[in-house]
Amino acid sequence: MPGITLTRGGGGSGTDADAIHDNVAGEIAAIAEKTVLVAADLAIIEDSEAANAKKRVQAVNLPVVSGCAVNISANVSIPNATETAVSWNAEEFDTDAYHSLVSNTDRFTIPVDGTYEIQAAIYFNGTAGTYRRIKFALNVGGTTIHLVSLAPGGGVSCLLAGYKGTFSAGDYVVIKVTQDSGGAEDILQPVSRASIFRKGRS
Repeated sequence: MPGITLTRGGGGSGTDADAIHDNVAGEIAAIAEKTVLVAADLAIIEDSEAANAKKRVQAVNLPVVSGCAVNISANVSIPNATETAVSWNAEEFDTDAYHSLVSNTDRFTIPVDGTYEIQAAIYFNGTAGTYRRIKFALNVGGTTIHLVSLAPGGGVSCLLAGYKGTFSAGDYVVIKVTQDSGGAEDILQPVSRASIFRKGRS
C-alpha cells in the first residue's frame, strides 16, 4: 500500500476590506468625516522622532489654526479728535469668514464660541498733539473692551494693542482710532494692520 503524504496548507491570501494601505488611493477619502472635533477625539500618527512608531494623539492637543489678518492698501485719513473705525480693505488670510471685503469691512466677526486674541498695529504719520489711541469695541453700541493711548513721538507714531478674551459666535469687534494733532492725519499702509486668532479649543 503506497504511503500517503499529507501537505499542511498555510493561510490563504484573504483580504481585509476595512484595512487602510500605504499604497492604495482614495481609502481615507471614503471614510466618514467629522467636522467638529471634541477634546477626547483620537487620531493615529507615526512618530517621526521614534522610528515612525504608531501612536495616538488627542484632539485637545492638536494646534488650531483659525484666524484672520487684514491691512489697508492705501493711507487712510483720520479726522482730528474724531473716533474713527478702520475699514480694512485688504486681507492677508481669513480661515473662517471673520472679515468681509464687501460689507462691514471694519469688523471681525466671531465664527464660534471660544477664546480669541486680537492684535492691532497702527502707524500714525505725524507727531503733533498729545495722544494717539486704539480702541477695541464690541457689537452694537461699541462697548469698549480694550483701549490703548500713547503720546506721539518720532516722525511716525506706532501704536500697538492686544487683547485676549472669550466671545460668543456672532459677536463682532471693531477697531477704532483717534488722534488730536489739530488736523487730519493719515494712518499708513500697508504697515497698519490687525489680526484675530482663536486660542485652543476653549
